[in-house]
Amino acid sequence: MEWGVSKIKCCVVNVYSSCSLGAKRIMWRDFIISNTLIGGDIWCVLGDFNAVLVAHERRGNVSDQGRSSENEIAEFRNFVNQMRIFDLLLLGRRFT
Repeated sequence: MEWGVSKIKCCVVNVYSSCSLGAKRIMWRDFIISNTLIGGDIWCVLGDFNAVLVAHERRGNVSDQGRSSENEIAEFRNFVNQMRIFDLLLLGRRFT
């Protein structure tokens, strides 16, 4: 979509990710490839990645506190940095 007088190219994407780390890795890779091929000045990504940037955001599954969780967090953080995505904190909601 083009936005504003300056015709900024904006890609709007809605995400609902699998809980499987393997499926997340495929989605993250596909996002990066799409970003490279499609380009765009701004990407607005909404939804649920079923991943967290910091461990204290994870709730509900005790088994997620292990090493694999640390690796997943690092991989997700790397993806977010590559895509130049900013996590906008939402306040007042139990789930975002």
